[in-house]
This record gives sequence, structure tokens and C-alpha cells, in this order.
Amino acid sequence: MVDMADVRQRLEWGNLLESGRDFTVVTQREAQKRAKALVKEGRLAQERVQTYVEDLISSSRGRAQAFADAVQKEVERQIKSLGVATRGELRRLEKRIGRAGPAKKKATKKATKKATKKATKKSAKKRAAKKSAKKSTAKKSAKKSTAKKRPAKKAAKRTVKKAAGAASS
Repeated sequence: MVDMADVRQRLEWGNLLESGRDFTVVTQREAQKRAKALVKEGRLAQERVQTYVEDLISSSRGRAQAFADAVQKEVERQIKSLGVATRGELRRLEKRIGRAGPAKKKATKKATKKATKKATKKSAKKRAAKKSAKKSTAKKSAKKSTAKKRPAKKAAKRTVKKAAGAASS
């Protein structure tokens, strides 16, 4: 099935491009040539040449600007219909990410400290309980304390990962 709005849009775009040659800017030299030709033909008085040239250049620039605006508007419309992000949208997103970045780092840092403290406390409690339950030599207690540090570090890392995951959500 043919979408009539799409067909109309294509026709408008084709007409716009076709008439684009009328929207080129007339240079001072070209305008003066046209004015001299009109004076020769007797269709323009010599006294009016300068105003005719200025008017021709001015209207030419206006048409060219109108054409450029129409093309720009159509390009923007087409890009928007494709869902492509504009520069402005990308800048706003970058700013939002930039603002969120330090806050996320701060939250992660807090979570890391908290998890480390918690794991260290648990480890200390376990060590104290084991020391009071068994009276062993200094060598054995030294081995146990180093053996218990690793699980505390692992627990702290797991808690940090969980906290970081919660902070990013």
C-alpha cells in the first residue's frame, strides 16, 4: 500500500530541488549585466540601474536564504524520522553523564568503605571467638589470622560489587 503523505513529500522535495536554480545568489557583476541589457532594450531607465541592481541582489539573497532554510528544515525532519540523535541531544546526554559520573564514584567509594568495615568486623569477631575457644601457640594463631583475612577481602569485594550495581540503577 502506498503512503500518500510519503508521495506528497517526495513531490514537494522534487519541486523544491528543481526550482533550486532560481534561488542562486546573483552577483553584483551579473546584476549589472542584466540591468545594462534591460537599458539597451529600453525596459529600464538609466537612472534606475543602481536601485534595480541592489533590489535584484537583495531579493536573490532572500530567495537563496529561503531555499537554504527549506532544505535545512527538510533534512532535520528526515533525520528526526530516522531517530538519529542531534548534536544538541548528544551534548545534553554528555552533560547528564558527566554529572552522574562523580556521584556514582562517590557512592561506590562509600559502599567500598562500608563493605570493608563490615567484613573486617566479622573477621575480627571470628578470630576473637577462635582465640578464646582454643589456646594455641603464637604460631597457630598467626596462621589463623592470615587465613581469615582472605575471606574478609572476598566478602568486601562482593559487597562492593553489589553496592556499585545498586548505585548505577
